[in-house]
Amino acid sequence: MIVLEHRIAAGRPARECLWYAADFRNLPQWDRSVTAVEKMTEGAIGSGARFELRTRNGMREQLLHYEILRFSPPYAATLRGEGDGVTVVDDIRIESTDRGCLLHWRVEIRLRSGWLENLARPWIQRNVQRAAQALERALRAPEPARLGFGGHLADRLVLPGAARFTRQGFQAARLAPIVERAEGHHIVITGATSGLGEAAATALARRGARLTIIGRDGQRLRALVKHLRVDSGCRARIIEADLLDLEQTAQAGRQLLQDDPPDVLINNAGALFAGRDESPQGFERALAINALSPLLLMDMLGPAIPSGGRIINVVSGGMYLTPLRLHDLQYHQGRYDGATAYGRAKRILTVIGMRRARAWPHLAVHAMHPGWADTPGVRRSLPAFHRLMRPLLRDAVQGADTAVWLALSAAGAESRNGVWFDRVPHPIDVLPSTRLRSAQIDALDGQMCTLIGPWLSTQGAAA
Repeated sequence: MIVLEHRIAAGRPARECLWYAADFRNLPQWDRSVTAVEKMTEGAIGSGARFELRTRNGMREQLLHYEILRFSPPYAATLRGEGDGVTVVDDIRIESTDRGCLLHWRVEIRLRSGWLENLARPWIQRNVQRAAQALERALRAPEPARLGFGGHLADRLVLPGAARFTRQGFQAARLAPIVERAEGHHIVITGATSGLGEAAATALARRGARLTIIGRDGQRLRALVKHLRVDSGCRARIIEADLLDLEQTAQAGRQLLQDDPPDVLINNAGALFAGRDESPQGFERALAINALSPLLLMDMLGPAIPSGGRIINVVSGGMYLTPLRLHDLQYHQGRYDGATAYGRAKRILTVIGMRRARAWPHLAVHAMHPGWADTPGVRRSLPAFHRLMRPLLRDAVQGADTAVWLALSAAGAESRNGVWFDRVPHPIDVLPSTRLRSAQIDALDGQMCTLIGPWLSTQGAAA
């Protein structure tokens, strides 16, 4: 039997370290020999949870079946894995310290014959050592995000900046795993039945969040709730509301205020339309669902979100090249272009969100954009772009990463100017033509307040 022990210093709370290390779905992030992991049991991580691991050792692939034998958060877990001719026991113990915790990782590996153990021992020791070093890097206390000179330069140049929106740009960013936990936090996500919203909901549920999902399709909402229950044991709540309709948006907001105000609101719902049409209240559709509806939820819920809470508005990199036309916010003039209308609405949401951040010092208000992600919305709304760019597009998990990080990280508790992208705040304006003066922002805010005002006043009357 080969026995290896490592002591890993982590600048994080014990519960974060144990959950991250014991949930073997995280293994590919810190063990290079593991290529894929699937959780085979339903519900939360705990004793009896089982995983199927695929590993690659040189040219040889192997399947391992792991089970959590003991799970005693926040201080201990034991897992046992078996494969063709190999048995592995991982014992994890956590010791709290003044600076975080110490993780004691003991690995026992038994191969089918003694001579094979002797032959494989140096290679196994090297692999486990590398995994321990990678785990220590993952559990380090997070460092403040910095844009750097190259980032500042790329933000001012269209093509280098856009190149970072790709899957390759995400990989080049080398972001640390998200280890933070979400127990005790009520997080509301709009538009979470597919794409970025579903990825964010899954990630937050795995980290212990209490979720409320707002969407218009009851069948898809219930399917998502089932998926979350199987994946993580989360019993998410749903609110059926078509966020193109401001009356339904306001009703969802009133229900949340009455029953359970959130700690975090993620305004993710949005849509890009090929042609101009109007919402039930007579607003241009892109403006209604991408700006008016999230602003209404933000203005309704913001004052009720407790201190330290966050509002995260999912916007778009497409807004960088899209100036606003304050005299024609509803696109009555000129030939309608869906991408332009979408970009304008997301810019409105970003600008007004920054204004609200200054008005609400008790919470943080952020805008983030996901880069170019391969989502059902992109495939449906921009088919030519999707066909051309598909090899370069991020997956939904990569696109949702910054929203999840902002919801949980200490950095997300403080408002900052700009738009977050890959966990770093970037300027809103790339071109001088998109920059608004203070008086123009005042005028824009006034127009938005006028448009959503009737539903806010209804809220006040109901209260």
